[in-house]
Amino acid sequence: MERDTQPVRTVWQRSRVGALALLLIAAVLSPLASPSGVGAADAVALERIWGADRYETSLAIVQRFIAEAGGRIETAVVVSGTDWRDAVIAAGLAGSLNAPVLLSPPGGLATAAVDMLGTAGVSQVVVIDGTGTLSDRALEGLRRRFDSVELLAAADPSELSAMAARRAGSAGRLNGLGRTAVLASAEVFVDAMVAGPIAWRGQHPVLLTPPGTLDSNVAAAAAELDVEHVLVMGGVSAVSQQVVDGLIAAKISFTRIGGATRFDTARVLAGSIEGAYASGPGGRCFDRRATGVATARSPYDALSAAPLLGRRCSPLLLSDVSAADPSTVAWVRSHTRSLTVFGGTAAVSNAAARVLRTRAPVYETVATGAEHTCAIAVGGAIVCWGDDSHGQLDAPDGAFTAIAAAGHHSCALRATGRAACWGGDASGQLDVPGDAFIAIAAGGVPGPGSAATGFSCGLKRADGSVRCWGDDAFGQVSQAPPGRFSAVAAGWGHACALRASDGGVLCWGLDGRGQVSQAPSGRLASIAAGAWHSCALRRPSGEVVCWGTSEAAEAAPSGRFAAVATAADVTCALGRDDGKAVCWGFNGLDQVSGAPSGAFRSIVSSAWHVCAVRDTDEIACWGDDSEGQATPPLV
Repeated sequence: MERDTQPVRTVWQRSRVGALALLLIAAVLSPLASPSGVGAADAVALERIWGADRYETSLAIVQRFIAEAGGRIETAVVVSGTDWRDAVIAAGLAGSLNAPVLLSPPGGLATAAVDMLGTAGVSQVVVIDGTGTLSDRALEGLRRRFDSVELLAAADPSELSAMAARRAGSAGRLNGLGRTAVLASAEVFVDAMVAGPIAWRGQHPVLLTPPGTLDSNVAAAAAELDVEHVLVMGGVSAVSQQVVDGLIAAKISFTRIGGATRFDTARVLAGSIEGAYASGPGGRCFDRRATGVATARSPYDALSAAPLLGRRCSPLLLSDVSAADPSTVAWVRSHTRSLTVFGGTAAVSNAAARVLRTRAPVYETVATGAEHTCAIAVGGAIVCWGDDSHGQLDAPDGAFTAIAAAGHHSCALRATGRAACWGGDASGQLDVPGDAFIAIAAGGVPGPGSAATGFSCGLKRADGSVRCWGDDAFGQVSQAPPGRFSAVAAGWGHACALRASDGGVLCWGLDGRGQVSQAPSGRLASIAAGAWHSCALRRPSGEVVCWGTSEAAEAAPSGRFAAVATAADVTCALGRDDGKAVCWGFNGLDQVSGAPSGAFRSIVSSAWHVCAVRDTDEIACWGDDSEGQATPPLV
């Protein structure tokens, strides 16, 4: 017979019985091997906690919780494993009881799970079963084994959350904001789930409400507990302004935690409570040193994670199954020392976990050649990857401040202004003059048919004049104009520079399609030279202007941009306001459509691939990757 699903709080008690036999249950903790070349100092320590299904995963998490609690606990919270709402509601209550949260299948806990709780000394069990899916047999099994079994049940999740809040009896204080509860949508699992560790640690009740209105049960519970402040999880589509208006009417202050995506919301929450609690294991609570990660696609691998992470003072962030989200990567790589992944590889793949736990180098700037890429890492060292058929990866040692690449060679400037070039040298493009420079550019025609021809140009520190060397088949070296310039760019067979006096552009060299003679008038910035065209930004508007004949010259978008890059038949620019990469022109290798999301601060393009430096100082590349030129190394 099905149990009544009307709201119910029932307590069963029995006399103490003898101790249970010890049963060891091994949590599945799977460290990932370090990627090739990644040492202990370069990678985040990683554990993976998982089981064959949600119940075994929950069991493994709780076993870990008990071990870190010294092997003994008095209370456990058991929830139905078929409805995520039961588990997220349990987080705050479990925090008030210093208890773990264990998922139960409808037929009841496995014998191993019951024995584990008994061995740990559990005498009290609180059961949360909103939809009444746990059978009478399941409940009877708990009553036979534990001194006190209490059932909280209500079919309506808002009412159930209010019951759990009242059972906790109080709302913990948060960082000077007063007695605080967590408020989340009863329809969106991720927002409530990522708040779990904070709710457990701070003993903040988790209240669920319909998106469009503040539930009366929730409002009443908040009033009874004298809640002064609420963390509202998610944007207005998750928890509407009408709900917030209800809080305001009740004279409850609020902080809305929301981001553009579910990943961002988790990261924003983690950042907002960083150091909010006085102490944790080894220092301040939620200070980034330890982080949990779970899939954003399903709740069931991480529903028991809140107590474990709360005890560790670790936030819960989100990942896609096969690819780690950039915002999560940036968080984990900034100071995190240990990472716990919840669920098996079907939840968070090994590839995603490796990206998260590997400390990729951060870069100042990047340059792209035909089939190679070079960048200056923070600290000044040069790192190159991709094709090495002409020695393109044989970068010099030392610290550098600027870098350029084209065709099969690259050049960089030391702090002294002295240039160093490496790679192909069929045209003398590596024969660096002894001048000191303030800017460097590299040009040349890529492809196997052209061997390793190329040329290089620099702006002399002494007087700002242009000096070029290497291939002069089109006068791109010998015809460099006199004068003082502020920027220089080199294309396949021509070069351009901006006058320091007025920002005007002068171009010279190959002019087969107007890439020299059609240069516009007016004040320009951020000059770039390609194969048959050149582009720049107008000052002060930030408008892209291109000249010459090319698919990438004729389709320039409107808008305000902060940087422009071009080569062959593709051009890219960075939005002035949002740092977004926008590309146009030839898309045969996804140079246009492959532009990733996110904010960037610099961008460069070769004939077949594009690279940009993110605001987080990491490099993203797209387009041709036949030689690995679009895959930045992890170390």
